[in-house]
Amino acid sequence: MRKGLAAAGVVALITAGAAACGADDPASPQGKVDNAFQKLGKQNTVTVDLGFSGTSAQIYSAMKDEDGFTQADADLLSSLHVTVGGSSQKSLSLLGRSLSKGADATKGSSAAFLLSTDGPSGAKLIEVRAVGQKIYLRADVKGLEKLDTSASDAGSIAQFNDQYLNALTSSSGSVGSALNGKWVSIDPAVWGAFVKSALAAQGSSSGSDSGSTTPTLDAKTQNEVISGLRAALTKDATFADAGKKGGADHITVTVPAQQFAKDVASSVSPALKQIPGLKQSDLDSMQRAEGVPAKKVTADVAVKDGSIQSVTFDLHQLDDQSTGPLPLTVGFKGSAAPISAPSGAVTLNPQDVVSAVMNLMGDDSNSSEF
Repeated sequence: MRKGLAAAGVVALITAGAAACGADDPASPQGKVDNAFQKLGKQNTVTVDLGFSGTSAQIYSAMKDEDGFTQADADLLSSLHVTVGGSSQKSLSLLGRSLSKGADATKGSSAAFLLSTDGPSGAKLIEVRAVGQKIYLRADVKGLEKLDTSASDAGSIAQFNDQYLNALTSSSGSVGSALNGKWVSIDPAVWGAFVKSALAAQGSSSGSDSGSTTPTLDAKTQNEVISGLRAALTKDATFADAGKKGGADHITVTVPAQQFAKDVASSVSPALKQIPGLKQSDLDSMQRAEGVPAKKVTADVAVKDGSIQSVTFDLHQLDDQSTGPLPLTVGFKGSAAPISAPSGAVTLNPQDVVSAVMNLMGDDSNSSEF
């Protein structure tokens, strides 16, 4: 799983930096990619979908030697997709210019996250949207249970559901709505104040700092990351035509994996340092590019109708012990429609959660007496 996440980052960063390469000839392979990203940058909303494009059998063949990896894991990975989106009042190209000037380009922006099976049109397991000053959440609790493919845990999960989860799901109010797959809204300011108050009531010395652990990515840090990535990707990337398939032009992008990983790690460090709990030793390991082979790797970029359609990266390139191809694909979609708040969301306050848990504990205590 760790290799997959690392490679996903490689793919995303290759594609993100391709537009910054600045080809002189728009008909060249690099120019096609550059123009396609510029077209994507004119959109106010961009959605990126990440998933394995190989079959379940291919995934199992490539990863069966990983400790504990099973056919059930392969079946799951073949259907899982992670989709993230972002939108702004400005197009992405104008947003980038605002960042380079140190402006607050995040004002009026919104974001979305989706974990699904068989793509965005399939079963939605988790949906999160950040719009305005609120976060909106919807989850398929029963569907999420299936993410644990370990048969040994099935009994304990079923017991937990029978004893606790089913009771909470049947409860009225916002907690029941959340556990039944309805949209709920969360106000971070309300929850932050609640946590601070709770810590203070317990006499915790960290109560006054409870808000300090919230990661923030200010314009200066964002600009450092963008500049660093642009430098990493313009230094050693090469582009070559790979013909037409399915009505799309395919371009091969090649980078030296180890040096690229080191440059990228240095570039994103200012942002990663703001993640609570992340150790300096982890950052140091990233910057040494541990486990990344000292060889060149390639990604296939598909451009259709002048727009970036997808980028595919074979994880087999990062593991000489892999027994077969393991293609990971990043799909792109641009839109002028903004990410909006869902209708009918119920407000989920911390007091609702505490009340539901206390009621559940009370019922459990009473039942244990008989």
